[in-house]
Amino acid sequence: MLKYDRNTAILFDIDKMLSLEEGNAIYFLYTYARIKSLLNKVDKIPEEYEIKELNKYEEKLIINIFKFKDVIYDIEKSLELIHLYKYLIDLVRSFNEFYQNVPILNYKDKYPHRLFLVYLTKEMLDKIFYILKIEPVEKYLKIKYILSMYVNDKD
Repeated sequence: MLKYDRNTAILFDIDKMLSLEEGNAIYFLYTYARIKSLLNKVDKIPEEYEIKELNKYEEKLIINIFKFKDVIYDIEKSLELIHLYKYLIDLVRSFNEFYQNVPILNYKDKYPHRLFLVYLTKEMLDKIFYILKIEPVEKYLKIKYILSMYVNDKD
């Protein structure tokens, strides 16, 4: 529902809302669960490291992470949460592109900053979910359970 501005008439579609397509709550929660799963596989997030170079996926994710302050300012000025939704889409999309194209765990010693980017993305999602009153999930299985409850209730 966040993808609409306050002047748009909305036709509620529960099937669209619960599908795993980009731009809905399930998509955001799935990405969050993916991040938590990654972070649970490491003992410690590196605090100090040297970055020699960044690939385009890392750069894009970093740029999106640091747009958060500007987005909050835009919301404060306009009083429209659609700015947060657009930011959330960009952040999750850039994280998923990063995740799909950049080895993270297999190269955690050679590129420790990648784990830190995963952690920063989780922190941003935590802040956004807090603002939107979305309860994050720790595991994808919980999302599947929520969906199965809906499917079972429909019949």
